Amino acid sequence: MGGHMVFHSRNKHHYRPSSNKQTQLAKARAYDLQQNATDSELALKRILEQNGINFYFQYAIIRKDRFHIVDFCFPRGLKTYLIVEIDGGYHLTDKQKDKDSKRTKWLYDHTGCELIRFTNEQILGNLQVCFDKIVNNSILYNKTPNVLKMTG
Repeated sequence: MGGHMVFHSRNKHHYRPSSNKQTQLAKARAYDLQQNATDSELALKRILEQNGINFYFQYAIIRKDRFHIVDFCFPRGLKTYLIVEIDGGYHLTDKQKDKDSKRTKWLYDHTGCELIRFTNEQILGNLQVCFDKIVNNSILYNKTPNVLKMTG
């Protein structure tokens, strides 16, 4: 699992030094996503902060010549162990579902992390339920990562 990571957390920017062009692209993209967060991302971010949950917002996972920026990730020590993605309506198309599936596989293969997906509607309509799902998953984390998707 080599490579550099760039992460943003609670408006504090932390970078591991690298002159790698890929790292620079990831850094710029993560910053842009953070500055243009959706209402659902901001709502989840706010409830996590209010409850003192340790997380990274718009976190870039970089491996060799490729990177993916995840909406939220939750660390334990030096290792990330839970990723949360919030999907907009375009994620319902067949083409995007295929991309998401490949992205999820890549993230799992390169981090071994569990990944939970919520829709914008789930976050905005049932924020407490989504928050509870994250907190319960974080507490009950086991060593066999799964990809979960909230229903309803």
